Amino acid sequence: MKGNKTNFIRINLLKKSFQVIAIILSLAILLTACAPSMAQSNPTPQPVLGSTPVVINNQMNSAISAAKFALGEQLQLGVDAIKLTDIQQV
Repeated sequence: MKGNKTNFIRINLLKKSFQVIAIILSLAILLTACAPSMAQSNPTPQPVLGSTPVVINNQMNSAISAAKFALGEQLQLGVDAIKLTDIQQV
């Protein structure tokens, strides 16, 4: 009975650590994508009107896609680790 409780605690800690890693990666990716737009507090005029929002929008879309991928990868690693611990219990 004690072994099951220990494994349950390990699995919960493993889940939490994967969630924290995924959140940190997601925030880092989003902040990296937003940095160029935040750095321009006094932007210079662009030669083509409307080109800057498109570039920033593309960067944000790329960052969001990368963050979703990182979250998915981390969650899949967590699921695989839980499956391995379940197999080891048998």
